[in-house]
Amino acid sequence: MGMRCGAVFAALLASTATLASAANDALDPHFGAGGVALFGATPVSARRLMRPRGLAVQTDGKLLLAGATDGLTVDPNPVSTLVPAVARLNADGSWDESFGDHGIYAFPGSAAVSTYGGEGNQVVVVSDGSIVAAGETYTQLPGNEVHSCTLLFKLGAGGTLDTTFGTDGSLCFDFAPEPPGTTYFDHFESIAAGAGDRLYLTTADTNLSTGAVARFMPDGTLDGSYGTGGIATSSDDALFTVLSLLPDERVVATGGAVTYRFTDAGVPDPTFGIGGESVIDFGSYTPTYAAWSALDGAGRLISGLYSFAGPPSSFMVSRIGADGTLDAAFNGAQQQPGFPGFAAVPLQAGSLVLAAMPTAGGIFAVGVLDLMGNTIGLVRLDVDASFDESFGDPTQRGWTALRIGTDADSYNVPYGAAKDGAGRVYVSAVFTGSNLGGNCDGIIRFVPDDLFNDGLDPLPVRTCPP
Repeated sequence: MGMRCGAVFAALLASTATLASAANDALDPHFGAGGVALFGATPVSARRLMRPRGLAVQTDGKLLLAGATDGLTVDPNPVSTLVPAVARLNADGSWDESFGDHGIYAFPGSAAVSTYGGEGNQVVVVSDGSIVAAGETYTQLPGNEVHSCTLLFKLGAGGTLDTTFGTDGSLCFDFAPEPPGTTYFDHFESIAAGAGDRLYLTTADTNLSTGAVARFMPDGTLDGSYGTGGIATSSDDALFTVLSLLPDERVVATGGAVTYRFTDAGVPDPTFGIGGESVIDFGSYTPTYAAWSALDGAGRLISGLYSFAGPPSSFMVSRIGADGTLDAAFNGAQQQPGFPGFAAVPLQAGSLVLAAMPTAGGIFAVGVLDLMGNTIGLVRLDVDASFDESFGDPTQRGWTALRIGTDADSYNVPYGAAKDGAGRVYVSAVFTGSNLGGNCDGIIRFVPDDLFNDGLDPLPVRTCPP
């Protein structure tokens, strides 16, 4: 994620040693081993899920994860590589062996979507229990050129391809034809399911000169009644990395500095910002992109912002009101560095936010506390952006640090996050450390609004499964 000086890194290693157990009371003891479920190979099939960036929670508490697994492509010359995958865990963090191939569905490609690699990045559940995953895949063209597209595929509740979607269950989608000579796009897919199981999609790279949101019917065809031919576009070159959906089907799409709201017909909403567009001057904090966005109960947009250009030592969170202007009640009294409507929460050098989600009493944020990926950071803010004094270590109220791999050279990096109907927060991550016996992915479950204090310190023994 970046480079930094050795002296700062050494100081971080020293400081995190005293912080490793601070978040234990927020871990949910009813999930995995003391709040952490580590997974290796699935039973029987021996597949592994890697890089689980997409997370969704079903109404029955089961967890869906989108990532990659080992597989064989269906190209004319098949190769063994990483292929897009969706896995499902039971509510307690164990593999759901009734799903796919003993817990994992691997997408090898199809006659319509030829692939020699890729991964899933997002996953969403629609009303009938079907599952739609979005990711990226790559196809080799004549002349050794590579075509990259956004992959969408649909699974039934049991983890098999739904052949009524797209062509035999999948589609390779481009907002516009790929420019000649382009070999790779980093898609940053964001999807949501709306009324009638219509799907909304945005990516950072649309191949258009504008930001765009596409709406699909349940069978994977573009909804021609939305925008122009199924695609709503901005009036400029706005970058959309995440989208959120209001109950009335208005989409709020943002890339951090520029946010659009589209009506349910796919045109800019004139009641939001200026002509549907909200542009914010973040000054020296200018975000590179929005890593996360979610709407709270008042229709305000909470965004976690990521910056390569600004001060790399804070969790950056903005709150935009339903009218498209910064919400002055958030950080209005400078509870944090920043300005009204925006907080640059200072933690440790090189901190970066992954998710900032509304909770019953404020905002819960998750991220990385240093650019070398040593520690997971947890922050809880009150509605005005001040630290929630009921959370964290007594020496650092409002935030804390967590390391599952606990030795000095351990690696703990979050991938994705989600929240269930009970307010519990799930974070997928990769961990490595001698105390774990290796490197493995896993899920952490937090209870940010109901802290436990049930004698879990020291943490239970955890090891990477085979």
